[in-house]
Amino acid sequence: MRDRDKTGSGRGAAATLADVARQAGVSTATVSRFLNQPSLLRPDKRARVEAAIQALGYIPHGMARSLASARSRMVGAVFPRINSILFGSFFGELQRRLGEAGYLLVIASSEYTMEIEEVQIRELLARGVDALVLVGHEHTPATWRMLKQADIPIIVTWTWRDDRPETAQIAFSNPESTTTITEHVIGLGHTRIGFLSGRLRGNDRAAGRLDGFRRTLKNHGLPLPQGAIEEVPFDIDAAASAFGRLMARGSGITAVICGSDLLAMGALREARRLGLTVPDDVTVTGHDDTEMASCTGPPLTTINTPRAEMATRAARMLIDRLERSEPLQSVRLETQLVIRASCGPPPVPA
Repeated sequence: MRDRDKTGSGRGAAATLADVARQAGVSTATVSRFLNQPSLLRPDKRARVEAAIQALGYIPHGMARSLASARSRMVGAVFPRINSILFGSFFGELQRRLGEAGYLLVIASSEYTMEIEEVQIRELLARGVDALVLVGHEHTPATWRMLKQADIPIIVTWTWRDDRPETAQIAFSNPESTTTITEHVIGLGHTRIGFLSGRLRGNDRAAGRLDGFRRTLKNHGLPLPQGAIEEVPFDIDAAASAFGRLMARGSGITAVICGSDLLAMGALREARRLGLTVPDDVTVTGHDDTEMASCTGPPLTTINTPRAEMATRAARMLIDRLERSEPLQSVRLETQLVIRASCGPPPVPA
C-alpha cells in the first residue's frame, strides 16, 4: 500500500487547484489549461505552473480519490500509435495477461509527440492507475517529474539503456539489432548502404537503430554516401518517396536498411515502380518481423523483436509487484536476424 495520508497528497493536507494557481500567480483556468493542453500556454506561464505543481505536490482530484481507496486495478500504457500492427500485437498480449489477473489495461496514443504523451500520462495518473507501461526512455522532463511524484510501478519497454539502471526495463537493444542486420548486409558484399529512418524526435528506438547503423559502417571502415540517410514519418507513401530520393542521388547505393518493416514496404513498392528488382538491383531490409514481413514481394529480411515475450514479462512483473510486493527487475531480451529473399549480393557493375 502506498504510504500516503487519506487525501493522497503524501504531504499533509492535499494541495488544490487554487493553491497551485495562487503559488504560480495565475488563474485556476490557466492551471486547468496546463493540465489538459500545456502547449497552449506561453513558456513562462507553463514554467511557473509546473514549478508550483512540483513544489506543492499537487495531484489531480481523480488520482487523490483513487489513492484513498489504494487500488483501482487499472494499468495505464501509452503507445506511440494504436493503429499499428507493430504495437497492436504488443498491447494485445499485455491486455490479455493483465486481464487474466483481473486488471484493466487503459491505453493512450501519443502519435510520436512527447507533449501529447505528457498530457495523457497526467490524465492516466489522475484516474488513479496502479501502474504504467511506457515505450522508450525519451519523455519530457515534466513527465519524469510526474512519474517520480506518483510513486507507482513503471516499466519501460522497447528500449534497453545501460545508463538507466534506476528504471525497470523489459526491452532490447535497438543499436545492437541494427548492427546485426547491417553486419549481414556488409557480409553479402555491400559497401554503399543507405538508411531509411523513422522520425527521431521523441523516438529513442529510431535513434538507436540509426546509431547502430552508423557505428557499424564506421567499424568496418565504410563510407556513408552523401545523402544516404532519410528520416521520414512511419508511413508507406513517405517511405516510398524517400527511397526514390535515395536511389536518384546517384551515390551508388546498392542496399537500403529500413528502421521498420513498414518503411521497407514503402521501399519495395517504390523499387517496383522504378523498375528495380529486389534483391538483384538493390537489397532492402526491414525491422521487427511483423506479420507483413513474410508476405511482401520478395519476403523481407528483417529483425525479429520479442514483442509477445516483452508484453508477457511486463504484465507478470507488474502483477507480482502489485499483488505480492515483489521488486521490479530489469530484463534484457534478445533479437534475432530473420533472413529472407530481399537480400542478396550487390549487382555486378556493367
